[in-house]
Amino acid sequence: MRRRQEFVGNLYGKKIFSDYAHHPTEIQSTTQAFKKAFPSKSITILFQPHQGRRILEFWEDFKNVFAQLDEEVLIYPIYHAREDFEKLKKDFEFVEQLQINSFKQLSKAFAQNINGELITDKNLSQKLRNAKGDIILILSAGDIDWKVRQLL
Repeated sequence: MRRRQEFVGNLYGKKIFSDYAHHPTEIQSTTQAFKKAFPSKSITILFQPHQGRRILEFWEDFKNVFAQLDEEVLIYPIYHAREDFEKLKKDFEFVEQLQINSFKQLSKAFAQNINGELITDKNLSQKLRNAKGDIILILSAGDIDWKVRQLL
């Protein structure tokens, strides 16, 4: 049950929750559950995409899910363990059309695709401090959960 709607602690006056959701349908279900559980609270989503291939395969699905949300969305760079970017470029021709040449550029393009804000290790603490939500909901199968826990 760890990392499924898990309360992590309080940071900068905000409640921090973490969930393993990293697929569009999981993100939609988890976000809806939080809205229902905390109807009077505002939520900031901190999402770290897991694997470049998944982001590319579900590019439009992610866009549609995040378009339905009215929450602030912060995007942490893609967790891309075991992936070769050159292979992704060959497998997904729109990557080349968008002139994306690295996971860093893909993370930036993904954030723009869903109208989110790309953040980094450098500004993580500041962005969480200034987040609009009363609740920060971490959605990820990557390492951002661990990084936020280190700030607690």
